[in-house]
Amino acid sequence: MDGNGAATLGDAVFVANARLDYGKDGVNSISCLGGDFDSDGSFTLNDAARVAEAQFGLASFPWHARRLADPRQALRPLTPLKPMSLGLGVTMKKLAGVQAYVYVSNGAASSTDDKWKALSVQFSHGKIASVMMNHGVPGQITSQHATSRHGDGSLFHAAELGGSGLSWPAGLAATVTFEGGTDMDTLHVDYESMNTYVVRYEDPVCVPVIGRPCPTLVHFGKGWVM
Repeated sequence: MDGNGAATLGDAVFVANARLDYGKDGVNSISCLGGDFDSDGSFTLNDAARVAEAQFGLASFPWHARRLADPRQALRPLTPLKPMSLGLGVTMKKLAGVQAYVYVSNGAASSTDDKWKALSVQFSHGKIASVMMNHGVPGQITSQHATSRHGDGSLFHAAELGGSGLSWPAGLAATVTFEGGTDMDTLHVDYESMNTYVVRYEDPVCVPVIGRPCPTLVHFGKGWVM
């Protein structure tokens, strides 16, 4: 995918960078399946994680799982998705200074089985300076952030891209630090953005093994009914 002639974890990084760029400018540069390698109908950071997992047999690409009746389907445009009404979503708690906590929850008392696999948050009226993930050893979860090319917002996304298919408990997920001078009173999460979502395993207790991947679901927006 990255054009070097070999299948490596670099392909996952390539897809992750492409999704970050897509979030910034709205242009999807991945022509193959529109980047939807996990077959959930959308292009998210989990598609990069899926590419990594395929390197170790923990996931398969759609063309391995089924035969396309029409080869043109491989280049089909993605159908724009609206926020779902149920599932996991993100919330923000502002801290002193220019920091905020990002939580993943189901809008109620999340159970110990609630886990996320990939997450992304679009902020309005704030530019991200750094993101510290609350799970894994340092560097285990890949997080990337960027400033939107239109408007005054920024986004970050995070997932494990080492190919292990790891997921993480609901609750505090990340600490985000914004640039100095950010007006924290106007800062908010943009729940209407395609960049605000949580990806989880369809079965929260599923653990991928070679030859038996675990299907995933993506929840956009708040993810639950308020």
